[in-house]
Amino acid sequence: MIKAAALSIGLIALVATSITTCAQNATASNPTGTAVNEAVRREHDLRELRARLGEARDAVARKDVPKAAAIYTAAHGKARSIGAAHAPAEAAEALAGLTSTCLELANRARTAGNLVEAEKKLAVVLAADPKNMTALEMKRGNDKAIAESKGRVPSLDAQERFAAAHEEKVAADQLVQDAGLLMEAGKLKEAEAKIVEALKKDPQNQAAFYYQNLISEKKYRDSDRKREVESRKSMVELEEEWAPSNKRLGLPQPNPAAKSELIHTGKGRQQIVSKLNKIHFDTAGYDGLPLNEVVRILSEEARKRDPDKRGVNFIINPNGPPPVAGATVIDPATGAPVPAPPAEAVDVNAIAIKLSPPLSDVRLADVLDAIVRVSEKPLRYSIEEYAVVFSLKGSEIVPLFTRTFRVDPNTFRQGLENVQGVSFDVQSSSSSGGGGG
Repeated sequence: MIKAAALSIGLIALVATSITTCAQNATASNPTGTAVNEAVRREHDLRELRARLGEARDAVARKDVPKAAAIYTAAHGKARSIGAAHAPAEAAEALAGLTSTCLELANRARTAGNLVEAEKKLAVVLAADPKNMTALEMKRGNDKAIAESKGRVPSLDAQERFAAAHEEKVAADQLVQDAGLLMEAGKLKEAEAKIVEALKKDPQNQAAFYYQNLISEKKYRDSDRKREVESRKSMVELEEEWAPSNKRLGLPQPNPAAKSELIHTGKGRQQIVSKLNKIHFDTAGYDGLPLNEVVRILSEEARKRDPDKRGVNFIINPNGPPPVAGATVIDPATGAPVPAPPAEAVDVNAIAIKLSPPLSDVRLADVLDAIVRVSEKPLRYSIEEYAVVFSLKGSEIVPLFTRTFRVDPNTFRQGLENVQGVSFDVQSSSSSGGGGG
């Protein structure tokens, strides 16, 4: 039974919809249909007007005069759109309600000294009913009060601008509060945009400046943390790049190109070096003795102090050092380089050795070093397989060496920036660098 009733209702609704659609299509080309539609619209507006009037009466009953005035004003506009001829009672009630509420609000404003607000409310009443005697009488009194207050109170224009400025300030305060909430939520960009908008509305808003500083500090801290993370990441990458490679450990046999840093020498030199370190002198000093005499004394003393009683062999090389190929000197007359003159002949045996004051508790190796340092002419000694040889020390050319290091330019630059804190304005052509010498 219920299903049958529901089916019947559905069919009726469908038929009604079809009829309405047909009626609309028919009225589109029929003036009679247009009149019907206008009547339907007017009836709808009339119902809405009555509803508003009911709300206005309720507001008056609650003594909410400002709200009642707003509703009566809207109702009066709706009544004028409908036409007083079609809703005379409703139009009269709307006008009466508008007049009474706005006059009461004007009277309140005037009593409070707000002549501008009173002027506005009286203007609303006179716009709806230009011949209203009460409104006209109140307007004359209000105009007189305004004229008398000139020079003692701000002008109407200034008061209106003040009201507008107050609204802008309230809007700016609201934007600042929104910005504070967004900042707490971590939405710094949105919060900053709110602050900028608030300062446009109220450039003197202290709260806006306060939150602007907080946002700037928070952005700085975030950027600083990001920079620190990136810096530590770069340092890790740099350390990984500089870590020694252990690939050689995986070779099936030792690398034949690898060179050992150990110094290999003969057994004779090893024995002499060992004796130079083991033989000690309680005191050692020479007051201008020639080298051959110093060597004789050293040979005897070394034999006495050697646990094996064999001592160390000493030789004096009488020949001068070989000339250095390509050696030049500066001619003082011309300032041009000229070949170096041949070295003068020197009797090596007669070179004076003056070691004063004497050395105490020293090794034989220390005595030899002291002799070549204090000799009258530059001397040197060398350890051979069979003896310690003294000879003249010639001009020596400092050997120069070339070393090539392969580094990643990007990694090297980043490492310098992170360690020194200096930014190098270098633009890399690619993200990966090649080796450089």
